[in-house]
Amino acid sequence: MDPQAITDCLGIDPDVSQKYGEVITTPEGEKLSGAYKFTKWSVRESGLSSEAFLERLSALLDFLSVNEDSMISLHNKGACCSVYFNLANPQSVGFIVPVELIEKMAKMKISFGIEIFS
Repeated sequence: MDPQAITDCLGIDPDVSQKYGEVITTPEGEKLSGAYKFTKWSVRESGLSSEAFLERLSALLDFLSVNEDSMISLHNKGACCSVYFNLANPQSVGFIVPVELIEKMAKMKISFGIEIFS
């Protein structure tokens, strides 16, 4: 799948994108040997508190739910849509994702992942 198709579908420009089969390129533009093994399309938020994260997640899902058919279409074409919460510090962070947000994600075939780095 072409990352531009995802951009066109969602109406959001990605922070990072790569297309399956294209030559691997560093953020500085240097071409490396090898090709991407999958298409990637990503928007990032950083430095959010747990409360701010949940507010942004809710707003994102509200936005995506307007394009629910497009999200399901991307899933049916083999796309894996995920929301990740990266914990890149040793702080203790805890929160509960309300069932309403989980239901919205499930309806659009969006996974929720948590990465913890120390």
